[in-house]
Amino acid sequence: MYRETTHVPLILSLPFRLEPGVTVERITRNVDIWPTILDLLGLPPMEGADGRSQRPAILAAARGEAPPPAEEPAYAHLDRTWGQRSLDPAPTVSLVDGPYRYVRTPLRGGAPGEELFDTSRDARELADVSAEHPDVVERLREMTDRYLESEPTWAEGAPALEIDEMQLQQLRALGYKVP
Repeated sequence: MYRETTHVPLILSLPFRLEPGVTVERITRNVDIWPTILDLLGLPPMEGADGRSQRPAILAAARGEAPPPAEEPAYAHLDRTWGQRSLDPAPTVSLVDGPYRYVRTPLRGGAPGEELFDTSRDARELADVSAEHPDVVERLREMTDRYLESEPTWAEGAPALEIDEMQLQQLRALGYKVP
């Protein structure tokens, strides 16, 4: 959940819309990809999409301006026990909010490990500054707790999914423990 695994470039080739070489140096989320592409193509937005179009940030970069500030924090979440129903969840979460990246890692038999990085002073996120900013750690810890306690929006009123034997076998082949 560190920068080297969550900071992934997205390369778009839209010669009919933008000059080559526009670089947007702003953290965005995977859920922003489809809204951005639809907006750049002039198509209507998807109803109920969690993401937001990054078109304003792209156009600002094309004009050589600073992008508008990010409206929402970016979370990355990996549960080390995902798909293993017999084990308790062990989430590793990364939260980027402004210049800070907060990383929470599960540890055996105790409170989770926490790290805080200040990208305004350490772009490569190598120095843990959590001891210097306990107030920021507390704020981001609370945000992470709320995030982990929230239910995914797709769970609300989602219809039951019927899985046939072939699909069960395919899931088993991928390593999932299914009945």
